[in-house]
Amino acid sequence: MLPERVNNSNLPLCDKVLPDEKAFWLKKNDYTPVAKANSIKDMIEALRKSPPQVVQHHLRHGVNDFARWTKECFGADLLSRELEAITLDPDSRITQSKIIAAFERALSASEPAARGLLPPWAKTPTQTTLGKKRI
Repeated sequence: MLPERVNNSNLPLCDKVLPDEKAFWLKKNDYTPVAKANSIKDMIEALRKSPPQVVQHHLRHGVNDFARWTKECFGADLLSRELEAITLDPDSRITQSKIIAAFERALSASEPAARGLLPPWAKTPTQTTLGKKRI
C-alpha cells in the first residue's frame, strides 16, 4: 500500500514538509537511527551529517529507499527516477555525494527564482532593464 501523499501537494518541492509519520528515518546497517527528514531540505542536511553507511543501508538489495520516498510521499517522479539511477559505488561517500547533489538540484529547481516567480522588487537590474539602455 502506498502512503498518502503529503497534503500540501500544491506547494513547490522546496516548501513541502511531511508529517512525522511519513518522515524518512536515516539508519545505519545495524538499523540504528541517525537522523529524521521531513522535507527535502531536511534530507540534504541529514545526509551531509550522516556517515556513509547510511547510504549503504538505504540502497541495499537493489531497493533505493530515497527514490521510493520521494515518489510515494512527494510525488516527485523526476527526482525519484534520478535517484533510482544512482547505484552504490564501492566508496559509499561518492554515492552519498551523488544523492545529495540530486536532492539539491531538485530543490533549487523548485525555488521561486528558478520558476520565474520572483517579485518585481527582487529582480536583478539586468532582468528589469532588459532591452533598455542603462544610465
